[in-house]
Amino acid sequence: MPNKLELEPGAELPLEISVTNRDVTVKDIGLRLEVDGRQPAWIRLSQTDFKLLPEETKTVETLVSFSSDNDLLAGTHTLKIVAATDKGEVEVAYSQLLVAERENFALDMHPINLQEKVTCRVTISDRGNFPNQYTVMGLDDSDALLFHFEEPQNAILADFSEGEQKLKVLPGQEAYVGFSLRPRKRPWFAQNKVLPFKIRIRTDRSDWHSLTGQVEIRPRISRRVLLFFLLFLLLVGGAGYLAFLQIEQAQAERLQELQSIADKANEDAAAAQARAAEAQQRLDDARAAGASAEELAALQAQADAAAQAAALDQAAQSASSQVAEAAATADLPLEAIAASTPASTPAPTATLAPTAVPNSPPTNITFSASKLDENVSIGSVVGSFTAVDPDVALNAQPAQKPRALFRLQRQSAGFTYSLVSGTGSTDNGLFVIDGSDLKRRCKKASPSA
Repeated sequence: MPNKLELEPGAELPLEISVTNRDVTVKDIGLRLEVDGRQPAWIRLSQTDFKLLPEETKTVETLVSFSSDNDLLAGTHTLKIVAATDKGEVEVAYSQLLVAERENFALDMHPINLQEKVTCRVTISDRGNFPNQYTVMGLDDSDALLFHFEEPQNAILADFSEGEQKLKVLPGQEAYVGFSLRPRKRPWFAQNKVLPFKIRIRTDRSDWHSLTGQVEIRPRISRRVLLFFLLFLLLVGGAGYLAFLQIEQAQAERLQELQSIADKANEDAAAAQARAAEAQQRLDDARAAGASAEELAALQAQADAAAQAAALDQAAQSASSQVAEAAATADLPLEAIAASTPASTPAPTATLAPTAVPNSPPTNITFSASKLDENVSIGSVVGSFTAVDPDVALNAQPAQKPRALFRLQRQSAGFTYSLVSGTGSTDNGLFVIDGSDLKRRCKKASPSA
C-alpha cells in the first residue's frame, strides 16, 4: 500500500494490502483499517479474516469510495492498518491520506418582506470541509436605505465596516447574521413606499451570491395621523364659526337692547318735556291769577326742576341715539363704541336764586321680611328697612354710559330708623336697628315680632 494517498470527492481508488506470516505456525489473521481512531465506512476490505500458513502472503483488495458527504476535514490524516492474530499478536502499518479543501455552502434569508425596525436574518449553512470566510454586505439600487448589521451568531467576526461584515464559519455550522433597514431620508407626507434591496454574500473562492427582498418605508406623518389632524382642524374651524355666530347674535341682541334703551329715552324725554311744559303752564296761570310770592316761588322751583330733568332726559336721548346708530353702522364691539362716543352736554340753563321748598316726609316705608325665624342667631340681620324720599332729584351725569342715563337714582339722602312705643312694641327689646338693618339682640325672638 502506498505511503500517501490523495483523496478526491466522488472518485473510487482501488488498493491492495499484503499480509505475510513470518512465523512457523499457522495464524488466524484479522485485518482492520482506522482513520483518526475511527473505522471509516467509505473504505471497504474484500476480506477481513483469513488463515496464513508459515511464510504465506495474502493480498487483500481494498476500495476507497470518498464522497463529499464524508465529514473528513481538509488536510492530512493518518490511515492505520492493523493486523491481529488470534494469539493477540498485532502488527501495524501507516499511510497518509491527503484531503483537498472543498467549498460548499447554502444561503437563506427570512423574512423577505420587511417592515422598518424589524430584524431580518440571513442563514449561512457551511457544508465544506474547512473553515471558510464569508463577506456579507447590503445593497439597494436607489441608494435610499441604510443597513444596520448585528453581531453574528455561531460565527467569528473577522472584520466589520458600515454596511459590510466579514465572518468565519466552521465546517458543518450554521451562522446567523441579523440586520435591519431604515431610510436615509424619511419623507414628511407621503404614502408608504416599498423599496427593494439585496444581501450579497461571497467567499474568497466564489463570486457574489444575492438574496433579494423588499422593505416598506413609512413617512414621518402617516395618512392616519394626517387625516386625524385635518379632522381636528375641521372641528376647531367649526367651533370657531359657531363662536363667531354666537358673538354676532350677542352683538345683535346688544344692539336691540341699545335701541330699546334709545326708544325708552325718547319716551322719557317726551314725558319730561311734557311735565316741564305743564309746570311752566301752572306757573304762568298762577302769575295771571295773582298768587302769593311763596306760591310763585314754589311753582318756580318745580318748573326749574322739571326743566332741568327735561334737559337731562334730552341729553340722555341724544347720547343713546348716537350709540345705537354707531353700533348699527360700525364694525366694532359695542363696548368700544359706547366708550368712544362722547356724551352730549345739555345746554346751560339760567341759575335762579335758591328758593325755600317745603320738605316732604319719606314715603313707601317697607320691611324686607314678613316672618322671622325664632332660631336665628344673635347679631344676625333679620331684615332691612327701605323708604323713598320724594324730594331727591335724578342723580345721573351726561358722561355716564347710555344705560345709566335712564336709571332713576331714588336713593335717600340718609334715613334714620328707630323702634317706637305703642301698639305692637312688646318685643322691641329683643331687636336693635343698625343703619337700615334690623338685628337680633337676645337669645329668643318672640313670634309676635
